[in-house]
Amino acid sequence: MIPARLLIGICLILTCQVCFCRQNSLLFNHLTVNNGLSQGVNNCIYKDSRGYVWISSFDGLNRYDGISCLIYREDQQKLHSIKGTLFLNITEDSHGNLWIGSNKGLNFYNRQLNQFVNYQMPDRKADDQLFSPFYIDDKERIWIQSGSDILLFDPYTKKFRVVSHFQVPGNLFIKTVPAAPFNKPEAIYAIVNNTPQVYKGILKSDTLNWQSLLTMEPAGIPGFTCLLPVPGGLWIGGPAGLLYYNNKDISHRIDASGGKKIEDIKTLTFDSKGKLWIGTLRQGLFKLDTLHKIITDHYYASSRNPYSLSGNQIQYLYTDAENHLWAAIWGKGVDYVSLEKFRFNHHLTREESEQLGVNNFMRSIVETDDHQFWCGTQSNGILILDKEKQVSGSISTGLPPAIEHLYKDSKGTIWVATFAGLFTIDPLSRKITQVPFPPAAYTVPGRQFNFIMEITGGILLASSNAGLYLVKKEKNTYSIHAVKGLPERDVYLTSFCDQTGTVYVSRAFKGFMAGTLLGDSFIVKKNFPYQATIKCFYENNDTTLWIGSTIGLLQYHKRLMTVEKIITTSNGLSNQYVYGLLPDKEDLWLSTNAGINRLRLSDGNITIFNAGDGLQSNEFNTYSFCKASNGELLFGGVNGLNSFYPSAIQAYTYPPRLQLSALQVNDAAFTTGVNEGELKTLELKPQENTISFQFTVLDFANPASNRLFYTLKGYDKAWIAAANKSVIRYANLPAGDYVLEAKAINAENVESKNLYTLSITVQKPWWKSWWFITLLLLTTAGVLFIVIKAYLKRKLEQQKIIMERELAIEQERTKMARELHDGLGSKLSGIKHSFSAFKKGLQLPEEQDGAFEVNIGRLNESILELRNLSHSLSTELSLQHGLEYALRDYCNSIHQSGALTISFRILHTEQAILTTEQSFHIFRVVQELLQNTLRHAQASGAIVQMSIHNSHLMITVEDNGKGFDPTVKGDVQGIGLINIQARIKLLKGKIAYRSVFNEGTTVDIEIPIGPQNPVDHPKNG
Repeated sequence: MIPARLLIGICLILTCQVCFCRQNSLLFNHLTVNNGLSQGVNNCIYKDSRGYVWISSFDGLNRYDGISCLIYREDQQKLHSIKGTLFLNITEDSHGNLWIGSNKGLNFYNRQLNQFVNYQMPDRKADDQLFSPFYIDDKERIWIQSGSDILLFDPYTKKFRVVSHFQVPGNLFIKTVPAAPFNKPEAIYAIVNNTPQVYKGILKSDTLNWQSLLTMEPAGIPGFTCLLPVPGGLWIGGPAGLLYYNNKDISHRIDASGGKKIEDIKTLTFDSKGKLWIGTLRQGLFKLDTLHKIITDHYYASSRNPYSLSGNQIQYLYTDAENHLWAAIWGKGVDYVSLEKFRFNHHLTREESEQLGVNNFMRSIVETDDHQFWCGTQSNGILILDKEKQVSGSISTGLPPAIEHLYKDSKGTIWVATFAGLFTIDPLSRKITQVPFPPAAYTVPGRQFNFIMEITGGILLASSNAGLYLVKKEKNTYSIHAVKGLPERDVYLTSFCDQTGTVYVSRAFKGFMAGTLLGDSFIVKKNFPYQATIKCFYENNDTTLWIGSTIGLLQYHKRLMTVEKIITTSNGLSNQYVYGLLPDKEDLWLSTNAGINRLRLSDGNITIFNAGDGLQSNEFNTYSFCKASNGELLFGGVNGLNSFYPSAIQAYTYPPRLQLSALQVNDAAFTTGVNEGELKTLELKPQENTISFQFTVLDFANPASNRLFYTLKGYDKAWIAAANKSVIRYANLPAGDYVLEAKAINAENVESKNLYTLSITVQKPWWKSWWFITLLLLTTAGVLFIVIKAYLKRKLEQQKIIMERELAIEQERTKMARELHDGLGSKLSGIKHSFSAFKKGLQLPEEQDGAFEVNIGRLNESILELRNLSHSLSTELSLQHGLEYALRDYCNSIHQSGALTISFRILHTEQAILTTEQSFHIFRVVQELLQNTLRHAQASGAIVQMSIHNSHLMITVEDNGKGFDPTVKGDVQGIGLINIQARIKLLKGKIAYRSVFNEGTTVDIEIPIGPQNPVDHPKNG
């Protein structure tokens, strides 16, 4: 039954709802002097084309970006500071510059230069310069209200002109038609304070002709304070309520809601949906349905609700292009809220629960057959909510105060799991029955139940702190039996039975087991011993089971009995502690320790909702979730209950904006002469290479969750994530050209419409400039040329000396060979002839005659060997018959040795005219080439070919060996080849190598010869 104290509280709440509109689910943000605002009394709010919100006050002009305020005040020491101590209306021209009214005239904010310029009427006293701009027309002229006057200011001529002077004393409240700027005004509507009249001004030739549009009778009725023109009429507010004038008469008067008067209307504004918002001086904020002309919602200040209005005295209302509602609260600052962003319904708030005297810590939720919602609490038993989620009763007598779990079985009976045992409740009679304790073996922990669910045929499975139990109803009594086959004295939590009859049982901090129940025994099929606690299960289809746990969301394959994936914060979850799972079409909703997450099953996309979206808090509770029969989802937590229809959550389509709000170079403020937010290019000196940027993501729906991504093209290789308002710093940036790119993403994952780009150039130091590098290269090349030339000349001289020595040695060898050939050879030949002649005159015995012939033969062999030795000692002797003879003789000797099959060919038709030195070097070149072939080429055959063409000796040496790569330096730079190069250079000739791998090598030599070079005729010997 419902306690008397609770009934009284409920009646009070219901009475308030009948007589007055209750608060809806708007959650207001508060900007006060405690978090950056210059003053709590504010006169005008305006969001500019860059996304900043400007707020005028009695103490400075504020620029708000969702995180902090930048305050502009008059500074006598600065030439271009704003002028004034009281700031009024704010307008913006087509160039993005602002015009701000103050008690010291008209202030012009040049956005490009980030400077203020003040304009005053020269013929007015200083005390009479209170200007409030209200419109900019098609000629860019600024319309200004000043007391009873309407002024025009031409920004090109810098001159003021009085358009109209009102005869009725007092300040004017002005509205124009059309309201959109940069059009020619069709009409101007005005209210003069303290008069119940509305005036209409018709513009003709820049002159206003006024007519009294509306006069309230009888005289003395409180005057009007505000108006809004609409097609077909006017909405007019004042101390006596709200009027609608249809261009003929007053057709509607709205001065009460639910029997309570609406009074002291101060300000009006429309939102993008056409709803009229009404700000009052005592009663807070009202919303009007203009189609039906009725008040639909009322918002007021509450000390118990931190998201309510901060005060009820509303000075100014404003709605921006993204449909945020802004309210200046007298003395309290500015409140604002997004009218487009989805907000979760919050029930049993701290304020409501305190009024009812109940606990709003939600432990479990279940819907009864009559569509009420029973909520188990931490200390007040069960609260019963009606369809509107309002408390309609409670059940606490006969139950422990702390409810662990509520469950509705197939017959509609409500089961209650508590630490004092199990209970059943008839939802109609509210009769409570305690399930009797089992025999003595049922220990105290065994009576502490955490969870209960129905398996089949009216049998329930109950989890306790000491085991698992089967609960059956037999002849109007309940029996309870321990389930066998499971570890004893474990803490058992959630259980689940899928469509195939497989039962899943979770244990605290030990994962879960899958198996089947056979009688009162549990047959374990597979154990999943995660060091985690399973909180909930949801069967998606025939194959997939989703499991919420303290380590994330597990995707379980039922047939394979495997955990296929664990979704964690690395996959986008806001938190890995998953309390509850509720399905909706293709989405899965998760309650966590950090808000509610929506998982799109089709693509894995995750959307995060937090307290800024209207959640009771970011922390939810185990078992505290329920899907209603009408598709509504409910999640309970530590501060009440949230409910919502998933279909009502529409995408928030407004993209965030991005502004560069601060720039530092070498960790000090850097001035370019241009407002940081307007920079397009940045050129820095070589030493200015440490750069810091601070960006602001401008999205007021949930500014704390805005994100920034940036990359520096030419330096970074990927996009980098940063929090809103974080500083981006690049230290010791190398000289070069870069492009800084940045983009913003808001809490709804909507990306900024345009990519921010800033071209950056860090100049090269003079020693890295093109002219210096060119000069250095030329100088280096010249020095290298001189050094290399000297080196080559020295090497050539050294090679010449070596060859001269070689030639001298060759001459000595030739001389020795001649001595052997001409001297010793001739004498031996003479001895041979003497012995031969001597033998003819002797008659020797046969034996002696044979021995004599043998010795003569040996002498002849010695003469031949001596002759060969003399020829081998001297190339010159080989060349005495000419180069052709020497090369042919050398090739024949190689061929006869069997080391290489070699062919020598002569193709010329004229006699080569060569000096001895030329012949010597050419012979050595061919000799070295053939020796290289023998040593390295692994060839089986070679050809040496010589010809004469156009006074040039052409020699080709070709083999069929393994070849080499002539582009590889090491292959052509051996000592032998270096000598070849030197000899060819000495002969002023050319040499070229052509080689194919595994096919052979061809060497072409070309040496100039001619009649100018006399022939050294060989000597006979």
